Amino acid sequence: KVPPESEERNWVDCAKVSEVVLAATWQNVKHWSIHLITDQGRVYYIKEDFYKDENGQITILSGEERDPNKCRCLIEESVEEFIQARTRGYIELLLRDLSSDEKAAYEASKKLEREISLLRTKLVNEKDPDNYKIKADQLEQLEKDHQVLPWNADRKKYPPTIVVPVHLKELARRQVPRWIQSAINAALVYKKGCHYDVHDGKIVPVDYDNTGVWQHNMVWSNGLAQFLQIKEGLKVSPENICTNFISTVGFFRRYAQRLYGLTGTLGNETTQEFFKKVYNTDLVIVPPYKQRLIVGNADSRYACKELTPQIITNKDINKWYDAIEASALQHAQQQRAVLIICKYIRQVHALEERLQRRYTKDKIFTYTGKKKFTKGKVYPGEVVIATNIAGRGTDLTLDALVEHHGGLHVCITFLPESYRVELQNAGRTARQGSKGTTQLILHQPEAVAIAALRQQRDEQEAEDLQKAIDEVKHMTFKDELFQGFCRVENKLIPTLDSFERMRQSQLLKQLWEAYTQDSLSSALIADRYERHVDNCVQTQIDAIPATQWSSLSPAEKQVQKATIAQAVRTENSFSEFQQIYTLNARKKALQKFQKELGDSHTLHRDVVTAFEEGREYIPENGALAVKHGWGPHERKAVEERFGLWFHKHVPQGKEPIDVDKIRTAFKEFIQEIEADAQANNLIHNPFFLCTKRQLPVAIIC
Repeated sequence: KVPPESEERNWVDCAKVSEVVLAATWQNVKHWSIHLITDQGRVYYIKEDFYKDENGQITILSGEERDPNKCRCLIEESVEEFIQARTRGYIELLLRDLSSDEKAAYEASKKLEREISLLRTKLVNEKDPDNYKIKADQLEQLEKDHQVLPWNADRKKYPPTIVVPVHLKELARRQVPRWIQSAINAALVYKKGCHYDVHDGKIVPVDYDNTGVWQHNMVWSNGLAQFLQIKEGLKVSPENICTNFISTVGFFRRYAQRLYGLTGTLGNETTQEFFKKVYNTDLVIVPPYKQRLIVGNADSRYACKELTPQIITNKDINKWYDAIEASALQHAQQQRAVLIICKYIRQVHALEERLQRRYTKDKIFTYTGKKKFTKGKVYPGEVVIATNIAGRGTDLTLDALVEHHGGLHVCITFLPESYRVELQNAGRTARQGSKGTTQLILHQPEAVAIAALRQQRDEQEAEDLQKAIDEVKHMTFKDELFQGFCRVENKLIPTLDSFERMRQSQLLKQLWEAYTQDSLSSALIADRYERHVDNCVQTQIDAIPATQWSSLSPAEKQVQKATIAQAVRTENSFSEFQQIYTLNARKKALQKFQKELGDSHTLHRDVVTAFEEGREYIPENGALAVKHGWGPHERKAVEERFGLWFHKHVPQGKEPIDVDKIRTAFKEFIQEIEADAQANNLIHNPFFLCTKRQLPVAIIC
């Protein structure tokens, strides 16, 4: 709960808390990783700071012992296990629950910090020299007092800590192993230009295994994106918890029996069977409308001429680059066009640099997906170096002379991890009956034949597809949980769009109340009613023949008027007139309100209709929202609670899932939400209470 304003409180920004924990994790992982060396196939840890030159000689830079052999110790476990164990102990120490003694020492330190901060502010604004000197001396003394406080002076008794908001502490502790694994991956595994790249100050994952596409809308979870941001020196964004999702499988299954598709490279029978099982579809093979006349291609699975693969067994990676370069230049000099498909972005740039030293720079082009490929046509002798993104859905328009000299030559520099992707790459050439060739040039120091490599790849793909079927079951179950939560949420709480309509309705209500005070008072309506009666009386009198009316005495005329007036009042009572008059006034007022609000505040039709009918807009599920005064904060708070629950109970990645146990926990969670809705206790995160009440946007520790 939010404490009264009079109570002292300690505000901690949620994003800052996340940054501090992740920064501590990254710093510790980097510390352990840079203190490891490999010597004769064994890994050692050197506790002191050291420098290793290009010849492998180690110089100790800290401590009393200078002999590297005496400063190192053998690591028995794997590097990953070694770093994980030590980093986890450190981070768990930072996230510990403080003892009563630690709390007292910590609060004393923080209290003095606040006094120092306040005095610094006063010192900056102090204009009087004498007062400035006094405050400066006070500040110096407070800083000395702060340094000798137990919390700051005795680090062995009071190790450092990171204060985490209460509602996030359990999540932070559960995340520690995942954060550490992500930090290790970011530091030791993920490479810029391979797994990701940087675009507009953001980490963008690259699907190098399949499509080569820059996945701008994808954000790695479990702190991986944040660790890569730290690694690349970028601004660190807060880690998010997913509260709204639907799997690709769940999305397409919504089409039921109305799912259709067309592809030229669905893959082998294993891939086709996977498609049938997951989406329950039939497959029909449509033959090409142009026959391909390819000589000597009986043993190839390509739809183009396949040249004999080259497997470079030399461990020197430059030999592989040399082979690719020689092949590309041979075909380019024959006035053909060449497409080189690489696995990683860095390989694209490396080949570009090498080719530019031996070939015309103006005829070399690159395509990595960072920018749109805008080259309209490929001419003879031109070379395009690209990632997998050029092997999928990218049709290179060839000049007629290219076809005359043999068509497009595709050089695939790696064995794709699926037969489907391999066909897509080879399918960039010999399209629609045109000429073309493809060749694999692989770096394989183990000296395995291409047939064996493909067999290993196909076996691994079949194994991966079986795992994918199991993963589909897990995704479907997660979709089921999310849909179940959505049903309950929508039953209890209006949507954000409905809340916006309710807000508009309240705004119109306030404007109407102000309008009625000025232009629709009871006295005004009564006066309008009397005028209405007088007009009706006069209309009926005017209908009486003039000779008949003039024959009446003044007294008879008054009686006649009174009789007509009474008949008008009986036929059209004041309450009926007031109702009609008010409705007409609402329509006129609505036009006035809309003009005052401007085009940027377009009123929803449902809100307008309700206002014109003299009622407040309330959605079907808005009873509790109206009763308790809910708004968007309640809906967001409940979605956050679901995200935290989901993160706690549903395993991530390849961890096993106990469906029955999770369903039971989910049922209990839903019952808790329903009970909290009735008790007006949906918000558990103080952040939403603060923002709802327009208090400082922060979290109370």
